[in-house]
Amino acid sequence: MDTTADIKKDLISRIAKITDEFRLKEMLRFLEFQSDISVFETSNEEKDAIADAQSQIEKGAFLTHDEAENQIEKWLKK
Repeated sequence: MDTTADIKKDLISRIAKITDEFRLKEMLRFLEFQSDISVFETSNEEKDAIADAQSQIEKGAFLTHDEAENQIEKWLKK
């Protein structure tokens, strides 16, 4: 089994071989996101939207995944 040090060496080696700037930027963005230790705070608007969604669920006003997929298929065929 690989040690943490082995995994890091493998990652460094693979990253060093990448020439695609877009991929490198995406990896950097991912790493920056992962290292962001700040706490995500929900705005009042987001809290209201969550409360509305929960209310809709309680009332049964939602679609299952399959129902949503079927509805999308119908829309795309128009």
